[in-house]
Amino acid sequence: MRVVLDSNVVIFTLLFGGKAAVVVGGMSLERVTLVMTEAILIEIAWVLRIRLGLSPDRILSTQDEIRRRAEMVTPRIEAGECIAPDDNRILEAALAGGRTIL
Repeated sequence: MRVVLDSNVVIFTLLFGGKAAVVVGGMSLERVTLVMTEAILIEIAWVLRIRLGLSPDRILSTQDEIRRRAEMVTPRIEAGECIAPDDNRILEAALAGGRTIL
């Protein structure tokens, strides 16, 4: 299964575990492939730095870990369908990766 996780779900999972951790944990078992874009990684970095105060080194290592586990895709379609414009990057990743959005 290939999935796109909202950046907030990724952050919550990294920090606290929870139900989404099953999806993230599944990546190591090769049952689930996380589809990710650079735009989502940038949003994750912003939240980790501005809202949570993590150090630049910790943010970079987190991004590197996500890149290692995820299939990085480059959106070819610019979405404008979401009520919340920030969610367009999630839709774009799903379209580029051809899969499910969580």
